[in-house]
Amino acid sequence: SAKQSEHLLGRGLALTLKGLRGGMTVFKASKTAFNVPTLFRNAGSNMWQLALAGMPVHSIPVYVKSALGELISGGKDATMAKRKGLFRGNFSVGEQRPALKEIASLNPRSHLTEVIDVVQDVGKYYGKIDDVSKLAMYKYLRESGKTIDEAIAGAAEAGMDYSLVHPSIRAARSYYVPFATYM
Repeated sequence: SAKQSEHLLGRGLALTLKGLRGGMTVFKASKTAFNVPTLFRNAGSNMWQLALAGMPVHSIPVYVKSALGELISGGKDATMAKRKGLFRGNFSVGEQRPALKEIASLNPRSHLTEVIDVVQDVGKYYGKIDDVSKLAMYKYLRESGKTIDEAIAGAAEAGMDYSLVHPSIRAARSYYVPFATYM
């Protein structure tokens, strides 16, 4: 916890580490959510992930379109997938939000919180790219005869989950290796 780290490291070093983590988070946002070519690359690479996970290539556009419509309308498959936790590990939720909350705690009344809100909002939409792909795989697996739980597990395995990393990887990506999750 923050209080334990302050006690062990001293307040100055703990604040420095929070600042480093905040800087790394903003750097990563500038290279991902705020970078239009990266948005397209991420969407494209997710299509390859679906194919590598077993979805027939000719079916990918159909399932992606259906998943996008479900997420926008809040359909039954999207609601079930959210309830089962399929979207808990996207970039915004699994990596960006915890770091931004920590930064905001440094001075909750500063203008920095306004910047953090913008970064969080944009990051939320960037994370939706992964959510669409996971929901597409979920829908494909359900239509292939899998149970809800089997489809959730298969979709989670087929997509990127930023929350399921070893603590050393989490520390590395927070402070000195920005995209350690991919290595």
